[in-house]
Amino acid sequence: MLDSDNNVVDHLKNLKAGSDDAARALWERYAGRLQRLADRRLGAIPRRASDEEDVVVSAFNSFCRRAVGGKFPQLETPEDLWKLLATITARKAASHREREQARKRGGGVVRSESAFDHARPDSDRSRGIENVSDRQLPPDRRVELAEQFDTLLDRLQDPVLRRIALFKLAGYRNDEIASELDVSLSSVERKLRCIRLVWSNDFLLD
Repeated sequence: MLDSDNNVVDHLKNLKAGSDDAARALWERYAGRLQRLADRRLGAIPRRASDEEDVVVSAFNSFCRRAVGGKFPQLETPEDLWKLLATITARKAASHREREQARKRGGGVVRSESAFDHARPDSDRSRGIENVSDRQLPPDRRVELAEQFDTLLDRLQDPVLRRIALFKLAGYRNDEIASELDVSLSSVERKLRCIRLVWSNDFLLD
């Protein structure tokens, strides 16, 4: 094993023990490579120059928290570490693309999950609860919101539920979602109740 590989193994062990220095060392080693990966995965969607960095920061922070929390006991080699970081980054980039697509459909605004609490078929998207335009937020807050958004979407295993959630967060009315998906209004309302149930149950367990 190369000396650089030995260093990665040592940093990984120290990171699991909570070392900030180890986290910084791993960031310096992998950040550039991960940003290039994020840039490829984001593709041609409209975005800021900093979007790929936001994706990588979110992915790396998520990895570090889970590593310190003992989520990766079998993670020991540089090869395994890169595969894991690449997987997390790819998922974050995919979620970012979904957010941007939702933003485009919703006229540049993505609503918070509280939009589900009082949603009615006749509600006006311009009166949405807690509308958020993360373009106006500082980078650290954008990363925090992105992680929260990813967590919510990850809880929805059904791709149809994910699409409905994205439509709703983009400010679509229930009848508009039904039209987009070519399903009945009652079907959309049932699935919205399912989304609320999944999210509320998971948060109670957390």
